[in-house]
Amino acid sequence: DLAMPKPLSRVRSNANVSLWPPTSNNVACVMASWVVALSAQVDHELSLLLVRIIGASERAALAMFDELDSQRTQLRLLKAAAKAKLGGDTEQYRVFQAVLKVAEVAQADRHRLAHWIWGQCPELPDALLLADPRAVRSQTIELTRLREKRKQAWLYVLGTDEEEKKQDDFLLSKLEAPDADAILVYGHADLQQAIRGLGEALTAVASFQHYLEPMDFTGVEKPDPAIAHLGTSDGVLRRLNSLRLFREAFDRGKDSKDPSNTPQSPP
Repeated sequence: DLAMPKPLSRVRSNANVSLWPPTSNNVACVMASWVVALSAQVDHELSLLLVRIIGASERAALAMFDELDSQRTQLRLLKAAAKAKLGGDTEQYRVFQAVLKVAEVAQADRHRLAHWIWGQCPELPDALLLADPRAVRSQTIELTRLREKRKQAWLYVLGTDEEEKKQDDFLLSKLEAPDADAILVYGHADLQQAIRGLGEALTAVASFQHYLEPMDFTGVEKPDPAIAHLGTSDGVLRRLNSLRLFREAFDRGKDSKDPSNTPQSPP
């Protein structure tokens, strides 16, 4: 798997965090836009892969795929279609599973960039901070509850002892600042790694289409070396095996009864 960016608590626990996007000239923001762009291209290639698997004539299924809002649901549909078409115990399906795993792993950073809360801090000017919205929401709710309790001072007189009041005061002061454990720090190296991972995912998904249907170079005396491997399933597999994420995904998902770690081309 791709290495995870570190929690802010392990990088700069006392940072002055502002949960607001950094300025537009922040290099990390530009790199984050590349992550989003590459991920969108991976999504597009996955939709084309569905066309290759079930056929362009299956317009109803393709229309259904486009209408699904959840990417997780789309991937389940794609897996079901591949298993039915390729066979669940075939080499083709095992290679497909590895390719899909590469895409899923590589797109984890995109999910955070799209759905987590962006932030910044002066102590880490070149980094992009991403806060888990679930943690931020829970913290805001608890902070609001304690503030309301403080406004109603009679609660401390009627039912709250001095020790509980001190505990509430302590929690209130702690909740004023964002939870550093729930914030991930994306530095340039983390974003570069995310970009590399998505590049591998894009290559894997696009190449798998030619693994199923190799390019026809009939009549071409000398195919372009950059795409010559797409002319055979063996050539595509060699290209896939050159991708670290694919090799790792295939090794984890291979049949335990299969003594070979390297997938072979279909008969």
